[in-house]
Amino acid sequence: MSIKTIKRTILSITLIILAFTCALGISNLYKTYAAGETYNISKNYTGVTGDVPMNVTNGVDLDLTIQPESGYVLPDSVTVQYLNGGDFTPTYNRFTGAIHIDGSLITDNITVVATGVAEPENPFSVTLIGSNRTTSSSDTATYGTDYVAVFTADSGYIMYNSPYTISIGGTSVISSGSYASGMNSVATYSRSADGSTMTVTIPGQYVVGNIRINCGGVEQVKMSSASSHLTIGSYTFALGSDLDFTLSPADVSYQLPSSIDVYLYSATSGGTQLTVGTDYTYNSTSGAVHIEGTVLTDNVVIVARYNVTYHLTNATATAMNNYNRDYAIDGSDWKVTLTPSAD
Repeated sequence: MSIKTIKRTILSITLIILAFTCALGISNLYKTYAAGETYNISKNYTGVTGDVPMNVTNGVDLDLTIQPESGYVLPDSVTVQYLNGGDFTPTYNRFTGAIHIDGSLITDNITVVATGVAEPENPFSVTLIGSNRTTSSSDTATYGTDYVAVFTADSGYIMYNSPYTISIGGTSVISSGSYASGMNSVATYSRSADGSTMTVTIPGQYVVGNIRINCGGVEQVKMSSASSHLTIGSYTFALGSDLDFTLSPADVSYQLPSSIDVYLYSATSGGTQLTVGTDYTYNSTSGAVHIEGTVLTDNVVIVARYNVTYHLTNATATAMNNYNRDYAIDGSDWKVTLTPSAD
């Protein structure tokens, strides 16, 4: 066989291989996946542990959890690889190790890849910001040791009902006073009953980066009742925070009012009546009162109303002067004239 013939033969074989490879690639590229099709799943873990099921199903979401091995912390991210090439990033909580894979992305055999990070040796910095409070808490935190910060409100203030923000390693745990999804256990907080202190705790296993906490105090104002027949469970609150409390009769000789009026009042501003149903709600059976934080800009005064029902025979009732109403206000005079009916 001549050299020329050999070259032609090699070229022909090469072209056949290329054509087969291209055809296979195009076939995979345009492959359709039926809902409910089952695929294999495997794991490629280093420095972390966690189980995976025997198989997965297209269209069915999958939730996994990984935990760090001794000497490691959880990675910042994990990856899911397809057997035939390509990958994607699932929903992942770097603190709890929770992994969520959307079922629509399960279109091939997959491998979950997670690589733990060596346990940090040096402490992380802690930045504590916020106004109208003091703290002597540490400005460093160490992995494996719970970090606790205690804030004390300045005179005339109480702590806001939650930290405004908390972040760890740049990842938001609390933003605008609310937990980010899945972060409820990563940092906890507790405000004292009188609002004077706020304690923030970050469990040691979640101390994996620099910490930043924004926790402040807000002006304290007072609440009172114009009725000596009622008691109020809470007497101070923070401006701008929703207020929930319960009215109770002072003793068994009294009962809860049919309704209440709520006023904002101070010596300089006078009284401003709030709107029931919009600014506040009241349950006459339980005594529960809720006032929206958006309207709480001054001291609060509660005024009790009691319904007035006439049971008259051969007589009529006429309210006098400014008392033309079907209710009586606790602590205020209520006057009416009774007139006998004509024979």
